[in-house]
Amino acid sequence: MKKAMALTIIPHNSPNYDMRPKGCAIDTLVIHHTGMSSEQSALNRLCSLQSRVSSHYLISADGKVMQLVADEYMAWHAGRSCWHGRSELNFNSIGIELDNNGVDPFPPAQMQSLVALALSLIEKYSIEPKNVVAHADIAPNRKVDPSQHFDWKLLNHEGIGLYSNISVAKVTVLHKLGDAGQEISSLRNKLQTFGYNLPSSNLFDRDLLNVIHAFKRHHVPETYHDTFWDNLAEARLNDLVLQLS
Repeated sequence: MKKAMALTIIPHNSPNYDMRPKGCAIDTLVIHHTGMSSEQSALNRLCSLQSRVSSHYLISADGKVMQLVADEYMAWHAGRSCWHGRSELNFNSIGIELDNNGVDPFPPAQMQSLVALALSLIEKYSIEPKNVVAHADIAPNRKVDPSQHFDWKLLNHEGIGLYSNISVAKVTVLHKLGDAGQEISSLRNKLQTFGYNLPSSNLFDRDLLNVIHAFKRHHVPETYHDTFWDNLAEARLNDLVLQLS
């Protein structure tokens, strides 16, 4: 793993936190975008008692890093969530918010600071690559952040998280909404193995579609907007499951 560069962290305390439950060690990193129009608006919301939301860190577009909640406390960033069969990800995770409206690209200075912060946290808490996730990964029926503009490939190149560079000669549709059968059951089981929360079924329903959108946004940005499961997504999922073993 690459060594984290020196990083200046500015304290900006939020009142929105709790003690972590006893025995809950930090082992997951959750990346968000704020979805707001400005850094100040995001900071106001993350530090407002009325909002009842927070994160451990907020990174501005120009790369400034603010710590809102100390690592040892539980910030209120994940909400209803599940990953690798474990719910309530707030208990074991650190949340990083990126000042971004969900439409614009993430600036290089912001990504550089994120890389430095993530490497530091991964080293400090021995966070496994499989547990560096998007908010959408752990709450696919509710969330879409960080957006399709987020560069997961860059993070992986820096030693952060999982990614697959598998390619195909031509993207073809394998399954679509409403399909049913053993192949759909196998797909759901494979996505569960990778970490997503999906009940066992042989139906391509809305729950599966939401998970597919989350998976594609993270791992198959080329076809993230499509409402079907394709051979590129299949190839990358197979590769990523192999990376878990």
